[in-house]
Amino acid sequence: RVPIFPEDFQQKIGDITREAFRKLQIADQKYQQAEEKLYKLLGIDKKEIEKLEAEKTYETNFKEVSQAFRFDAEYYHPKYLGIIELLKEVPFEVKLLKEIVKISNEKIDPTKEQYKTKRFKYVPIAKINESGEIFEWEEFYGWQAPSRARMLIRNNDILIPSLAGTFDKIALVPAELDEQLASTGCFVIRSKEDYPEFLFLLFRTPLFKRQLEQLTTGAIMSAVPKTTFDSLLVPVIPKDKQEEIVSLVKDYFKLRKESRELVQRAIREVEEAIENASRTNGEQ
Repeated sequence: RVPIFPEDFQQKIGDITREAFRKLQIADQKYQQAEEKLYKLLGIDKKEIEKLEAEKTYETNFKEVSQAFRFDAEYYHPKYLGIIELLKEVPFEVKLLKEIVKISNEKIDPTKEQYKTKRFKYVPIAKINESGEIFEWEEFYGWQAPSRARMLIRNNDILIPSLAGTFDKIALVPAELDEQLASTGCFVIRSKEDYPEFLFLLFRTPLFKRQLEQLTTGAIMSAVPKTTFDSLLVPVIPKDKQEEIVSLVKDYFKLRKESRELVQRAIREVEEAIENASRTNGEQ
């Protein structure tokens, strides 16, 4: 059964929904602009990366295999090794991840006595949106916490899932989750000198994600080992050159949030209209 609403009410809800989709479309444009500016800054053509990923055949030699001590053929695909070569050519210094950010290992056990009755918000990997947003989470008292709810996170931390297949869920922690919990299946990155929004975008590009993929080990639950995660290569870009990109990323998050709020408002108004109609019919 589908309720038939008055035409003026349908028009109102339609206007709200269209505005929500308009903001979502602009948000995606902002993200694309930020990504384009990043590639331009690095002097990398995105088509170069696409060409590397499209390669069907490749070869390696025993020296490379013995040095890497990796015997899985996928490790030597051009989409991985070629990314390293591209990074070597950028007009900025390239450093190890551990040299430019803090890889946080702050943990708490919420089941301990001092936290048992405290209310926590918890971010499992499943609650991270592939857009890089976190707008849903689980809530519980400390004594109810699952065993993976141990990583202490702060506003503007960057969460990088360690499991293969989840690298599209690299996300920025919002203010609502300051001093809350995330899954131990995530690496928690804290910016030192860079804008967190800039690192968020950089880490979500193939330049970083392909390095993550290459490092994964394990046959059943492939994941990036903690012992090698900090050796990922990252270009060091002056903060003043990050600002225009950061502004676009902030707009991206703001517009997506506004879009989501409009959709929620439309849903709420429709639900209220149905409830009011049911109440009126019941009284009659």
